[in-house]
Amino acid sequence: MKLQLSSHNRQRIFEVLKVYREIEKKSLAFAKNSGIHCPEGCGACCNNPNVEVSTLEALPLAMHLWKTNRALESLELLNTLTEKRGICLFFRKDEHISWKGRCTIYKYRFLVCRLFGYYRTKDKNGNYIWGACRILKESYPSLDLNKFETPAIDEYFMRIASPETDFEGKLLPVNDAIRNALEYIGFDIQKQSWRKM
Repeated sequence: MKLQLSSHNRQRIFEVLKVYREIEKKSLAFAKNSGIHCPEGCGACCNNPNVEVSTLEALPLAMHLWKTNRALESLELLNTLTEKRGICLFFRKDEHISWKGRCTIYKYRFLVCRLFGYYRTKDKNGNYIWGACRILKESYPSLDLNKFETPAIDEYFMRIASPETDFEGKLLPVNDAIRNALEYIGFDIQKQSWRKM
């Protein structure tokens, strides 16, 4: 479905997707050079109610959901969630193994989802540390970040953070960010259709 969106928001979504493509290349290179790989089918990082993303990171997903006529259904599901923090609406747990699962929107996943396990971040002393889960750290206990070009999550976040408003750049529980993005894109689509009248 062809949807009308303001040129400003089309450009912002394009810029976010451009950063996501760069992350994909760097993460794959880091995985190849370091030999690090998540266990097959692992969803431990997604099976976490404390994942936070920005509304801006969720705009490409929101646009996709509007284009595929899944936005209203997704908003209804999001509005039925009772917990303030919860597992991402689009994560499907494995029924038999608690740490396994899959992302149903993988192509449109968020910054932290793209980088988790494949990035560096600063500790409280300003030193770079490996941003990975317990499973990866136990599987690769002697990883030396200095040997590999490791993407820095803070640099990527700053590249896509919106300088315009706190609303779009502020980190929120994942389902709140998805809801905000869906409403924001929906309003923009409606606004563009009014302008054509």
